[in-house]
Amino acid sequence: MNKAKLTRSRTAIKALRTAIKESKKEEASALLIKVQSYLAKLAKSGTIKKNNASRRTSRLAKQVAQLS
Repeated sequence: MNKAKLTRSRTAIKALRTAIKESKKEEASALLIKVQSYLAKLAKSGTIKKNNASRRTSRLAKQVAQLS
């Protein structure tokens, strides 16, 4: 169960990073919401630590915000 959740979140993060790299702000914004949800659920269940989820979310949000 945890492995499936981790895989789903990693895939979503890769898609988000691809959208950021291609400067697709609308797509990246939509994916960011999904990634934040996945990371929060992983932290809540104890699969990853709370600060790990917070750090990843923060860094990804910062990258999305820098898109023009």
